[in-house]
Amino acid sequence: MGWVNVEGTRAVMEVAQELGASKVVYCSIVDIYGDTQAKVIDKTFGRT
Repeated sequence: MGWVNVEGTRAVMEVAQELGASKVVYCSIVDIYGDTQAKVIDKTFGRT
């Protein structure tokens, strides 16, 4: 999961820079759900 967050954030930041954005808002659910072990998260998935 960490790799996805790092590479996804890198891609977003690169595009934001290319477009001249002065700010970017970063949101992540990893702190809420923890490591999901690649399970699908839906309304029945418990929080940590």
